[in-house]
Amino acid sequence: MKRSLVSLIVGLLVLLRPAILQAQEGCNLSAALQDAVNGYLSSSGTRYSGTLLVEYAGEREFLEVRASENGVPVHFRRLNALPGSPERAIAAGAAEPRDACELNAYYSFIAEPGRAVAGRATYRLTVRPRDTLRLAQVLDIDAESRVALRGVTVSPE
Repeated sequence: MKRSLVSLIVGLLVLLRPAILQAQEGCNLSAALQDAVNGYLSSSGTRYSGTLLVEYAGEREFLEVRASENGVPVHFRRLNALPGSPERAIAAGAAEPRDACELNAYYSFIAEPGRAVAGRATYRLTVRPRDTLRLAQVLDIDAESRVALRGVTVSPE
C-alpha cells in the first residue's frame, strides 16, 4: 500500500513538473499568438451598433444592438420578440484588463487563418480551458479591428 502511494505521488510530480516550470518561466506563448490574443482582448472597448444573431439550443434570436455615445450602456432589442416588447439596456462596465500571458494559466490558445465573415478577413482563435470548470470558445476575429465577428461556445464534451 505504501509503495503504490509513493508511486502515485512520484507520478503526479512528474505530470505536474511541466506546469510548474511553465509558471516559473512565464507564459511560453509565441509573439504572434500573444498579438492575436491581446488584439482581441483590446477590442472589448470597441463600440458596436448593428444586428447580432444568437443561436442556442436550436433557437435563433436576432438582436438589435445600439451602443450609446459614451459606450457605457448598451441597448438590446429583440427583433423576433412580440411587438411592443421592452428594450433592455445593459451597463457594460469596464473589465479588469487581462493579457494573453495572464490567461495562459487558465486557457490554451490556437490562432490560425480563418475564413471570411461578412466579407471581412479573419483569423480563428480557439480558446480551450485547462480545467473542466470553464467552456471553450472558437472565435472568428476580424483581422483589422480585432472584433469577434462569429463565436461558438462549446462544452468539454
